Parts: sequence; C-alpha cells; structure tokens
Amino acid sequence: MTRIQGTLVVCAALALAACSGGGGGGGGGTPAATQVASTETIYSAQGTNILKKLISYYTDGTQNASDAVGGPQGAPIVGPDHVTVTGTYAFAATGNASLNGVIIEPSITTVPVLTPANYASNWTTTGTVTKPSVTGAAGTYIDGTAYAADGTSSHPFRQATLTPNGARGANAINDPNAVVKAPTKGNYDLSWGTPDAAGPGYANNFNQGNSSYTLPQSTFIFRALLSSSSSPCAVATVVTSGCGATLSAPSADVINAWNQGWTGKGINVMIYDNIGASPLSSHPAIVQTIAHRYAWGANYYGFSWSNADPSIPLNTVLNLDGTQTSTSTSLTMHVINMSFGADLPSYLGAQTSNYQWSNTQLTDARAHFSGYSAYATDATSTAWQGAFNFNDAVLVKSAGNDTIDAQYEPANWYLAQNGNDVMRLLIVGALTGIGTTNNPVDIASYSNRAGIDPTIQSRYLMESGLIAYPNGNLYGGSALSNTDFGTSFAAPRVAAYAAMVRQKFPNLTAANTADILLATARYDTLKCYPNCDKAIYGQGEASLSRALAPVGYLR
Repeated sequence: MTRIQGTLVVCAALALAACSGGGGGGGGGTPAATQVASTETIYSAQGTNILKKLISYYTDGTQNASDAVGGPQGAPIVGPDHVTVTGTYAFAATGNASLNGVIIEPSITTVPVLTPANYASNWTTTGTVTKPSVTGAAGTYIDGTAYAADGTSSHPFRQATLTPNGARGANAINDPNAVVKAPTKGNYDLSWGTPDAAGPGYANNFNQGNSSYTLPQSTFIFRALLSSSSSPCAVATVVTSGCGATLSAPSADVINAWNQGWTGKGINVMIYDNIGASPLSSHPAIVQTIAHRYAWGANYYGFSWSNADPSIPLNTVLNLDGTQTSTSTSLTMHVINMSFGADLPSYLGAQTSNYQWSNTQLTDARAHFSGYSAYATDATSTAWQGAFNFNDAVLVKSAGNDTIDAQYEPANWYLAQNGNDVMRLLIVGALTGIGTTNNPVDIASYSNRAGIDPTIQSRYLMESGLIAYPNGNLYGGSALSNTDFGTSFAAPRVAAYAAMVRQKFPNLTAANTADILLATARYDTLKCYPNCDKAIYGQGEASLSRALAPVGYLR
C-alpha cells in the first residue's frame, strides 16, 4: 500500500521524533456522588404515539429513567428506513416538541432473550466454548411496518432492541454474537471468532497477586535482544533460557479478556517505527513489548521510517526476529501502530520548557512538514502492490508530546485529511496511568490535547503513557528506563485493544473497529468527570471491557 510506502520515502528525509518523554500529570476534583454525569434519550414507538425514555446516569454508578408519551400533531414524516421521523409530538407535561430526523425505535412485542456464553471447565484442552445466542425479536415500526430480527446480516438486531434502557440498563444484551444495527453507523457484525485456549495461561502468569512476570528466556525484537540485566544474561546476540526480561502486570481488563480467550490471536500488528536507527534505538522494542504485553497472542511485524542503518532497508517488513518478510505471499495487516511525529522543537525551538508556541507558528510548522501528506496518499506502489495489504488496517497514531492541540502535530493533521484513512484512524493521548472509577487519572502534562478540530477531536482516545518495565531489563545490552513515559507508549495499548477486538469479532472492518473503540471510551475513570472538556480529553479513556461487549454504546 503506497500510503505507507510514500511515507517512508518522504519521512526518511524529515526530522522525526519518537513520541516519548515529558513531564508529570495534572490534578482534578472529585464530583459529588449523586451528581448527574450524563443523560441518554431513547425514543420508541407506541402505535402512532412515541415513548420518550430519559435515562440519567449518576456519578455513583446508579441510573434513573423517566418516561413520557407523546402523540402526533398532524402527520409526521417517516423516512424509508422506518425509524427516522420528522414532525411534532405533544407531551402532557412539557407540551409540543418538534422532532427533526429523530430515530424512533420500533415497539417490541417479542423480547429477545440471551443465552450467555459457556466456557467448559476444560475448554483450554479438550473442552469447547459455547458462544452466546439471542432469540429473535419482533415488533412494529412507527409507520406500521413489521420489525423482525434474528441477528443475521439480512435481519440484524436494532441496538435499542437489545438495550432498551441503555447500555448499562437492566437486562442489557451487550454481547449477542450477532449482527447489530447502530442508530447512525449501520451494521456491526459482532459474530464471535474463536477464543484462544492459551489465554488463561497468559493470565495465570499475573494471577497470583504478581505485579510482574519474568519471561522464560531472552527475546529477539527486530534488531536486538530484550533480556534481564543479571549476569550472564547481559548478552546482546544470543537467546538464552532463564534470561527473560520482566514485564509489569497489565490492567485487570486485559487479564479478564485473556481468561475469556481474547488475546489478539491471528491478528497481524505492524509496529511502524524507527527500527533502522543508528545507533540502535530501544523505542521500537518498547512499543512492541507494550502492545505484545496486552495482545499477547497477536503476530508482530516491524516497518521502519528510517534507514540510518543501511542493513535495515526502507520498504521492507521485518519479522519479529529481524528477518525480512517474504513479498511472495500476500500478508494482511490488521493494525498499524505509529508512535512518532514531527520534531517540532528542532524546527520551532523550545521557547519555554513546555514548548508553548503560537498557533501561527504551529500552522507554519505544519506547512514545513508537508511531506507528511504522504501519509494520506493512496497511489499504487509497484514495489508493494499485491505483497502487503494495509487497506483495512486500524491506524493508531500517538498524539505527540508537545502540550499542544493534536491538530498542530503534522502527522496527525495529514492523516485526518485523508477520507480513506480517517474513518479507521485513532489518535491517542497519554494519561498519568490506568484510570478506574475508584482511582481516576488525568491527562499527562506533556501530552497533546484533543484540540478543537472536530475531526481530530472525534478520533482522539486516551490511555496510560507509562512504560511497561520494572528495573533490570536490557535491550541490545543497554539498560532500559523504567521511568520513561509518552504518548508513544499510550498508542500501542490502544493498538493491542484493536487487535483483541478484531480477534473476537473477525468480521469487523477497520472502520468498525475504530468506531467501537471510540464509542466505548469513558470519562468516569478520569479526574475531570463529570465535566470533561472534549477539547482536552476527546472521547475519553479507551475501555477494553466495553469494546469487547459494545452493544448499547454503538453510534
């Protein structure tokens, strides 16, 4: 795919910077326990009337719903999809309401029933996993047309049929193993793939109260060994048993996903990075390890934007062991992680310790780095045609570490301008750690913000920017920092989430997958909650657990 090919040719001559490094995190207040955090309105048909259900979600995790019935005033217009309605309805308590293109869900007379997945006690050896199933639904659209759904591609469930009281409501069916129609984005094929029987074994490495896990042997990553620093393990060229690096435990969401068999197995992940740096850079290895530590079952490949070391030629895909992948067979990439960006300080100068440039300067810098427009080209490359398929890969891009709005980072900007790429693009900012409702976190002080550009803001997610290593690890014989941080390290976490989602739901497109991760992100794990500014936090913190059971959140 020449979008990548073209980028390599151009970016090799540009000043690029790995997206790591920066300062500490910010603060935030604690909201009142009973404060309304958000609301959701679901309209459904009741004959020719409509039921308006207003769901309020509170900061203590509870919810409340109030119902109101409205009758038509005149003859509302119903679109050919049977659900888009424009017209006036009278509500007893609040008077007339003009609806313009509002989605009115069908009334349901036959309610779908979920049979949950069943994991046999020995499913990792000789047992089987019974996938979930949902009985059919039936009802009537507001125009009188019959509604029938069984979760097939020809008769998908409407999302609200499965979650009539919202994603967190009682009896919500978030994971139906079926095709689901979202209100605006169309169909999502959420049919299950095959759980990875090795998943619980991965989880068990961290399941005994361990905060870390030591690999059984040193591991070659692209150009050098990742190993322990203890003697005699500090050998840069030989894979040695008992010399494995130590990894910090991933989040509970990841452990839970592994226990259910969602490891990213069978998914191809490209680490697009400065693999060809001279001298050797540990950055690509750290990025790869962070992604691998989450999507443990995925396949990893490397692609370099630099060939400062001529032994790593441009336009080659590397296997994890550093050998070149053959171009004789087509290889499909499902996720591409890009943890780099323009080196703005070298061009604009570090005016302050926080790189506080003016918007005019940043706009000029974008023009200076216009070679990044190569990201956004789709011309055919003779060298790559038919060899590697990147056309349906989720594109995960680190937001950058310049404490600016993300639209001023040139690579972000040019990726977002391409109509073929933007729908599968995720731009990832950094948090000070993994957020939970009991221990919320904030945007890292160095991280680029979502910004006010509506396209980039709508593609912006957040994840922890912390490194994945405790003390005592080496790469190529040199010590790895355990205190480094950056959006470089937030992006591969989201790339791993994308791999795990694509394993569980193998019929999803890259755009579907990106949309799910955006739609299921959350604010209630952030210190800004419930008043998070989208110009800072974008769509919120990525949530693997919600992305693996996304019905009710789909847009």
